[in-house]
Amino acid sequence: MTIEEMADREAIRELYARYCFYVDLGRPDLFAADFAEDATLWLSDRGSYEGRDAILAHVGRRSGVLLHLIHNVAIDPIEGDSATAHAYFQLVEPEQATCVAYGMYDDLLAREAGGWRWKVKKVNYHFRSPDYMKVSESSRRPDFGAEPPNVPPVCSL
Repeated sequence: MTIEEMADREAIRELYARYCFYVDLGRPDLFAADFAEDATLWLSDRGSYEGRDAILAHVGRRSGVLLHLIHNVAIDPIEGDSATAHAYFQLVEPEQATCVAYGMYDDLLAREAGGWRWKVKKVNYHFRSPDYMKVSESSRRPDFGAEPPNVPPVCSL
């Protein structure tokens, strides 16, 4: 593995860490800035948010509420300015320290000026608490149930 590839992999891991901190600390502006201008954020329980502005509006409604934990980031071979990565996630309610949801991210990333950004972030929920289900059901998108464009492959490690 080259030094450049190691640096790219570390930058992608850092992107995952910032994702958690920015949404948890109530900074949807910084969160959205880590997405490509034409990015897609797809949530299996809601549908798609297309473009940085829509992503910012969505995250702005929910930032600072839960704690996001990311585990086992796996990065497929990087091909030029594109990468595919996967990770497990947990959402924790901070007052009770209870897990309200968990699942897996399957993501496409793009290297742009300024570094790596999310191109397609696919959030696959495997568990949601009853209270969290109510939140997601109240914000379903018109495309709920449809796969996002440019679907990243599901992790097959």
